[in-house]
Amino acid sequence: QERRLIGMQHQYQNLFDNSFDAIFVYDHEKGRIENSNQAFDEMFKINLNGKARSLNGSQNVMEKPGIEFSDLSNRLGNYIHEAKKIHKAKRFEFRHKRLNGESFESETTLIPIHTDTDKLIVLVKDISREKQQQRLINKQMRDLNVKNKELQRYIHSNLQLENFAYIASHDLKAPMRTIVSFAQLLQRSLGDRLNCQEREYLNFVISGTKNLKDLTNDLLTFSRLNTTRRVIEAIN
Repeated sequence: QERRLIGMQHQYQNLFDNSFDAIFVYDHEKGRIENSNQAFDEMFKINLNGKARSLNGSQNVMEKPGIEFSDLSNRLGNYIHEAKKIHKAKRFEFRHKRLNGESFESETTLIPIHTDTDKLIVLVKDISREKQQQRLINKQMRDLNVKNKELQRYIHSNLQLENFAYIASHDLKAPMRTIVSFAQLLQRSLGDRLNCQEREYLNFVISGTKNLKDLTNDLLTFSRLNTTRRVIEAIN
């Protein structure tokens, strides 16, 4: 039994020492770190050298966003109280501060030690990079939404232009038919009484109106392009 306990202790110590997350035992009544792993030293830019250190005054290593506190117990007071009350681990996001003054975002977990009510195991995972990536994704999403709104305005404007082109080309057909019809009637009615110059003028009116009719038909076809179903076929 004793050998089994020693084996388990070695396993837990190995996990403690080699974890990528900062792990430390914190006495919240005394405001002291009783033990910490190498990841803690690297994450918070400190070196405890195996000794307990108070987290008061200039040796303060944590801060909550926008609020300054004198020690860790005050800053984590609500979380510590809740973790001890439910006797379960409490996980939350928290902004920590390294000894060099640099702050970083973390996922922090408090684990009450049932055999010692004054102490907790604290796990800290640095999530600054994930948060930065999330902010970048959110910014890209906001930019994408702006571009999407601009595209929607463009599509709406283009649809209005297409509708105008359709209405204009459709409504112009009637007066053009009238111009051509009356010009041809005038040409037939006057017949030989028209001199060469007058006959040329009437021909200009008729041919010019027909050209305008062709242009309006092309405009009408163009306005229908985006509403016409496209059939895609394979070719050799």
